[in-house]
Amino acid sequence: MMVMLKARGLWRVVKDGTDDEQEDLMAMEAIFKGVLPKYITTLGSKKSAKEAGPAWRPSADHMKKAKVQQLQREFETISFRYGEVVEDFALRLTFLVSQFGTLGEEIKEETVVAKYLRVMLSKYAHVAVSIETLLDLGG
Repeated sequence: MMVMLKARGLWRVVKDGTDDEQEDLMAMEAIFKGVLPKYITTLGSKKSAKEAGPAWRPSADHMKKAKVQQLQREFETISFRYGEVVEDFALRLTFLVSQFGTLGEEIKEETVVAKYLRVMLSKYAHVAVSIETLLDLGG
């Protein structure tokens, strides 16, 4: 959206506002073209492109929540890829967990280990059983 407005020389209209009605209408049109139809009613009630600008930009909190949900889906569905070695899977899982941390979310170590053991390849089942025996994952 921002790129489209900048390419048309209209970003400043959204950022700073304008007294030029034609410029404002062109900026509003560009905004309308770039949003999902469900947002058009909300944006249509705005009096200017400057007023509509913040309405189509998701808040940082909204973006964080969306990213956390995406990561949760990835965590729930993560599994070994065909031919993937244990070390590579462990790195992928560790990276995924670290992404939660950068968003201020914490996944308990027990949860990560339990996930790792659930998706362990059958050829490593004996290792999983040993780990489960040694660690108290039930909490």
